[in-house]
Amino acid sequence: MSPWKLKKKRAPLTPSLIGAMGLVVTALIVAFLLQRTLPRRDTVAERLPPPDFAGLLPLGAEAAAGGALELSDLPQPSYVVGYKEPSGGIAIALITWDRQANKYHVASALGLSVGAERLESVPTLDAVALGRGAPVAITAKGSAGADTDGVFVLVRQGDELRFIAKRDKNGDSGVAFFLSGASVQHSEEIDFGDVDGDGKKEAVATVSDTDAHGVRRQTVSVYVLRENFFIHDGDLSRILTLSKSVFPEPTASPVLP
Repeated sequence: MSPWKLKKKRAPLTPSLIGAMGLVVTALIVAFLLQRTLPRRDTVAERLPPPDFAGLLPLGAEAAAGGALELSDLPQPSYVVGYKEPSGGIAIALITWDRQANKYHVASALGLSVGAERLESVPTLDAVALGRGAPVAITAKGSAGADTDGVFVLVRQGDELRFIAKRDKNGDSGVAFFLSGASVQHSEEIDFGDVDGDGKKEAVATVSDTDAHGVRRQTVSVYVLRENFFIHDGDLSRILTLSKSVFPEPTASPVLP
């Protein structure tokens, strides 16, 4: 018997098999295109050192040494930098990586002066995670007068820096600006903490006055965050103020007879 007569006939390609092969080929093509077009996550080793901030800021601007705040970003970190403008005003700039030009640039700048609320020195910058579902706030703290610092609270929105809004006890609205500082008999401070246990941090402003007997009385104002808006909460403010008044803090040293 001839050997070729033992060969089996090849099974014909059915429509279902052809369709399956087409799906496989299509998936391979899509995976290849995605690999070529999607940006790759840069490794830590590929990240660059901070840029020369002075060379990126406006001509004549003065930046404080170590006054930059690093923000996590890809493919390179972004930075917020405080500086003194040639005109004398205080501002901050958002410096980001320009993917097209492959270098750092100033994406936006914001002056730290709103009406009577302003800073007189290049600020110290810090990042505050406000909690679940809330943005990361940026605090800019600098001199706002004799023995007093001012604190602006901002957020980053894309390539812009924006003030968080604030509504006071009397209903007045403006930007989130708080005083911080101390003298012999009076002090003000601002802190952030989850007061009501909802997973988001509130802004807690405390004003302290010390009487002639050395007893400190404190008044607390709590601002809850609602849609990037700090709103004064009367109930929380009263509760914290009451807790401070029940247990006042003695500040004077005891005098022995």
